[in-house]
Formats: sequence, C-alpha cells, structure tokens
Amino acid sequence: MSILHPAVDVGSPPRDFIPRQDWEVTPVQFHGFEDLDASRGSSVESPEFVRFGHRWCLGIFPGGNGGPFSRDGMVSVYLEHKSVEDSIEVKYSFAVKSSDGKDVEHCDRDVFENTFAHGPENLFSYGCTNFVLRSDIMNDLVHGTLLIDVRMRRSDPSPPSAPVPFVAENPCGKMILEMFMDEESSDVVLEVKDGDDQVRNTRKRTSTSLVQFHAHRVILKKCAPVLAELCGSPGSTSVPIADVRSEIFRHMLYYVYGGKVAEEDMKLHYKEIIEAANKYGVVNLKLEAEASYVMSTTISIDNVMEHLLYADAMNCALLKEAVMDFIVENRAEVLEKVSLNDAPGGVLADLLAASIRRDSGGADDHELNAMRISDLRKKLHEKGLNIDGSRETLIATLKKNA
Repeated sequence: MSILHPAVDVGSPPRDFIPRQDWEVTPVQFHGFEDLDASRGSSVESPEFVRFGHRWCLGIFPGGNGGPFSRDGMVSVYLEHKSVEDSIEVKYSFAVKSSDGKDVEHCDRDVFENTFAHGPENLFSYGCTNFVLRSDIMNDLVHGTLLIDVRMRRSDPSPPSAPVPFVAENPCGKMILEMFMDEESSDVVLEVKDGDDQVRNTRKRTSTSLVQFHAHRVILKKCAPVLAELCGSPGSTSVPIADVRSEIFRHMLYYVYGGKVAEEDMKLHYKEIIEAANKYGVVNLKLEAEASYVMSTTISIDNVMEHLLYADAMNCALLKEAVMDFIVENRAEVLEKVSLNDAPGGVLADLLAASIRRDSGGADDHELNAMRISDLRKKLHEKGLNIDGSRETLIATLKKNA
C-alpha cells in the first residue's frame, strides 16, 4: 500500500491546473480474477464505497458485457451509482495497477465525465465497454488479484472548500447587554414613577411606586440622545422620568443596550412603545413598534380616522401610508361614511402617492414621490441617513444627498 503525500510545486501552477490531490482514488481488488466467470454478459460487483456523500461500486465483466459494441476478448468495467436520493456529476478514470503501484493498463480515454442521476439501484452506470484485453490483464495479476484504481473528482470547477474554522461570535454586544441595570458600573439612575394616573393597557394602580433603572451615560448618548440630555451634567446621578410606565421604560432601555423586545410584548404595547421611543429618541425601536402596529391592525371604516390622527401625531409614516392605501382602495365608502373635517393637514401628498401606486401597480425605483415608505427608509439606511420622519422629510433627505 502506497502513501500519497502532498505534492511539491516547482514554479507557479497554471490557473486551469488540477492538483492530483483533487482526485479521490479508491483501490478495488478482485481476488481470484482468473476463476471469475468469463462468459459474455456475466458481471461481478465490488462492495459499495462512499465518495462525495454518494454510494458507488465498481462492476466488471471479465468476458465483456455482451453488448453490440463489445469486442471479443475484452474486459468491460463500469462505475455504478448506488445512491437514489440525489444526482451528481463526476469525472472518473480506471487504471490497472502492478505490484509496484504503476499503471499498466487503462482506457483509451484518460478521463470520463457523466451525470449520474438518482433513481433505482443498478440503473445508472457508466464506464468503458472495451477496457482492456483479458489476455493482457492475466499478465498483470498480483498473486491472482486484479488491482484497479478508481479515480474520481466532482465536476464542479470550483476548488474543494477548506474546512471552515470555528470562530466565536463577537462578544462585545453580549457584554454591553450584560451591563443593563448593572448598579456597580452605572453612573446615572433613571427614576420612573408608576402612579395612579398611568392606566393605559394595565390595571389602575392604587399607590405610587418609584422604579430605579441604573444606566450609563455613554450608552445613552449614542443610542438614546434625548434621554441622555435629560441626564444633565455628570454630577447629577438621579434623573426623574415621567409620562411612561416602568414596564415600557424597561423595554426601551433594554433595547438601548442591544436587547430585543419580545414579539408578544411588542404587539401588546406597540402604542406605548412608539410614544416612549419617539419621546426619548430611540428611533429604531419606534419604527419596529410601528411595523408591529401596522402588521397587527385591521383598518376599517370605523377606525380609519383614529389611525390617521395617531399616525400624524406620532409622525408614523408607515402607518399613515397604510391608512392612505385603505382610503384610496375604499374611497367611495370613505367619502360616504367618514367625516374628513378632522383630517390632519398635509395628507394630500400621501393620498396622491397612494393613488399613483394603485393606478400603476407600484412606483418605479426612481419615482421617489410615490415610493413606499419602507423603500425610502431602506435607501436612507444604505446611505447612513436618518430613516425617521414624514414622507416629505424622507424624500427631501434623499434628494439632498443624491
């Protein structure tokens, strides 16, 4: 048994050079070859072997396969695909080996290439009908054993990929998240008062309680700038927070430190989260909550004005777009049943944009004025620009930075 060591290159290999190591070699040994049935059409199969995740075997016809192209006295050899799950395209060749490991016989063609489709076993086989004269093989047997090397490689022209080394995830995000509510390292305390007047989406409280949140100015400055400004100079260590429940403030602060608001909590509190994030400058959280609002809400004739007024008050462009789409789609019924006296000013542009999208089936990429809010925000995000604001603001920012 020979041992194949890595090749040593002298000079630079050509671009289309295929290293020998790309070929997988399977030695197949037919012991007692001389005694195998040599009548035409009689075959012998090797045990199965696995290459490239597929099962294979080598079949030989010691006296030829008996087909119309089989010549008298020739041995036939075939590579058989035994896997039934997937197809595979491979290049392959066969060579008879001598006792000292040299190639002594091979096909007229050095390399074959076929696609072995998946299907019932024994159905897909390819090879060489007239491999070599049986009389010549008899002189090459090693103690009565026929040695054949089956050389195979996948036809994919890309080089085999090296094993991917394990690299742990960047731990910095997790470390920052672990600083959430860390009293020892914090340099400011945010005090949220839960009082009797805070009743939205929760039971009315019977007493006032003060909930403290330990935070870090440097994180707030980068991720919640409005909240950071409330903290004042480094000398002030306690900052009162009003108009937000402690539960909602906890969600927001956890997000600021890199955490994620659970989907169930987002759906349950999206309005409060929008208002808190909008007030304290946590833009992405506001937009996530707004998206949850839009996905979780069914707009109807009865509530269309409620959603429109809220979208305008909180500057929620995505929600306003959803309302405009509803109005355009149901314009006859809206005109008949909905009072538009309280509609906020400046909605005409949004309404026209929704009309253009409906009539044209969508806006082209260059039509900023009718483009969907999500597409506008995506373009701004790709440029590293602020993605919050009204449709007019988003479009103006894009045009300014074109």
